[in-house]
Amino acid sequence: MINPAFNILDGNYVIPVPFGLYAVGIEPVDGQPAAAGNISFTCQIGSIFGQQNFVEEFWNRNSESDLERRLGELFPLLVLPSITRSNVDLVTSNAINISNFGNRNFIGFTGSPAGRIYAVQIPASQIAAINPGQDILIQGISFNTAVVDASVAPVFAQAMLTTGVINPDNTATIDLSDPSEKTSGFLAQDNDFSPFYFRNPKSLGKRVRVELITEQSRTCSWCCRYRQQRHLPA
Repeated sequence: MINPAFNILDGNYVIPVPFGLYAVGIEPVDGQPAAAGNISFTCQIGSIFGQQNFVEEFWNRNSESDLERRLGELFPLLVLPSITRSNVDLVTSNAINISNFGNRNFIGFTGSPAGRIYAVQIPASQIAAINPGQDILIQGISFNTAVVDASVAPVFAQAMLTTGVINPDNTATIDLSDPSEKTSGFLAQDNDFSPFYFRNPKSLGKRVRVELITEQSRTCSWCCRYRQQRHLPA
């Protein structure tokens, strides 16, 4: 009989690597890109007990905690020959995810013109429901991407978080001139969620709270979107 007290391991790990400077991160085996059943029995048991249900992030040394200021912050780790670097301990985040999407039932946008924008609406009510009356940290957004040809890397011209409104005719008006966060040349992953970590989650959270308070008289939503650019050979 499987028992959590016996079957869940202590989490210790060893990663043999050559000399160099590394960024250490952690990502769940959640089926994207690989499922627990594709790895090992140990991984499958961990999945059964919910050990693969967390948000991917980097190790940032003394700032490592279940509540971090920046999930995208990392501390470089120097590895020297014949020297073991210990105490590289990762603590998974207790971040709250807003997942406004369904199951992936289609991939590919044939005949998509240059400059096309894909957007996901995040209603203001969903954000306001998180820790009402208190500051929140908006850590980032993730884009789920897949490619038919695994030899190419999907690169998008832009990825951003910005405001917008839903019009009476069910169209959306999105503010592209003054986004809250924006990056160019966004490199996505193959069959996985690609995170876009924000520079200052605390300041962004305060800005969103102010926006929600001052704009209560109208429908306000936040949109994360990305613009397709091209696929580059890996």
